[in-house]
Amino acid sequence: MQKAIDAYEAFDRASNKALENPVEKGESLTQEADFRKWSFDPVESETIVFLHVLASYDAEFRGSEPQSHVKVDEVSLNGSPYPLVKLIDCHVPQGLFVPYNRETGKRLKLAGAQDLEEPYRSDIEVINVKGRWGVRSAVAQHEGTCQP
Repeated sequence: MQKAIDAYEAFDRASNKALENPVEKGESLTQEADFRKWSFDPVESETIVFLHVLASYDAEFRGSEPQSHVKVDEVSLNGSPYPLVKLIDCHVPQGLFVPYNRETGKRLKLAGAQDLEEPYRSDIEVINVKGRWGVRSAVAQHEGTCQP
């Protein structure tokens, strides 16, 4: 179970680094931003597409990423087709972590995005495929709060 948590935490750190320097299609992620080591589809493809969109707008995230507080919600090591661990992460904002235009330095507003000032919950599914743990899905619940 700890390996599933470790995989999620590594994915979270790397994907946040990728947001700070998004790459365009065909470009390589830096080693510290390569979240693909700890992910599977659909979250892997969703994250890559989001990075490409940011890069196409010449945008990058700046600020302090939220502090993570992970707890195990459910464990199904005999799950089919893959062993599954469901996690809850209570993200606590440490100030703004939002996109900016790289050229102008102006803050960008994402459609449907909210400025999160209160802790918010993310529901995470981590699976084991051929001995490797990785995040399969990560869904942030932007309404309501959680307690770290």
